[in-house]
Amino acid sequence: MTQQADNITMSEGGLYSLATIGAKDVIDIAADRVLQAVHSLKCDASTTQFTMADMGCADGGTSLSMIERVLQAVHKD
Repeated sequence: MTQQADNITMSEGGLYSLATIGAKDVIDIAADRVLQAVHSLKCDASTTQFTMADMGCADGGTSLSMIERVLQAVHKD
């Protein structure tokens, strides 16, 4: 049985993320490709700026783990 989310809003913390858990699944599956792209940038100790965009992050619940992994990768390289 498929559940339907009605009235998806950002009115309560985490509600939007729970209603869009499929987006997190896609982001998690794409993690290795995203991190490969980050490593291909060849950031090093002389890199002083890094820009990243999260389009449509809402309350962040679907993508915060990806953001954390990307930032760790940038700081490590």
